[in-house]
Amino acid sequence: MVWIPGRPAAALRREHERSWRRAVATRAGTLGPARRVWLDFVLVADRWVDLDSLVEVAIAGLRDGGGMAPRLATLEALIARRLDGDSQGLTVRVADPDALRAAPRPGVPAAEVTMDEVPHPGRREAK
Repeated sequence: MVWIPGRPAAALRREHERSWRRAVATRAGTLGPARRVWLDFVLVADRWVDLDSLVEVAIAGLRDGGGMAPRLATLEALIARRLDGDSQGLTVRVADPDALRAAPRPGVPAAEVTMDEVPHPGRREAK
């Protein structure tokens, strides 16, 4: 498990995205290769944030590998949660199959959306 201090939501602004990706790539290097990842984003309470976009930037950082070989060749499973707290940051951990089975299941969807294609990274407006 690795704690990356900082403001994950700042990565949603272009001028901060590269530095956040670099922080994720550098600090998560101690985890080694991972096919199953659990991300806990600790953010300021009562602020709307697009969790999907935060995940996109964090996964890009993990794939960057901090100048080393990419650590995510194939991602099999991903759990991402938003937690409220005073110390903002991101916890990255390799999720074992038992943890994935025990993870809370999503609730009832607020909406169901169907698209012909998945939005490409960097095209957040398509979401």
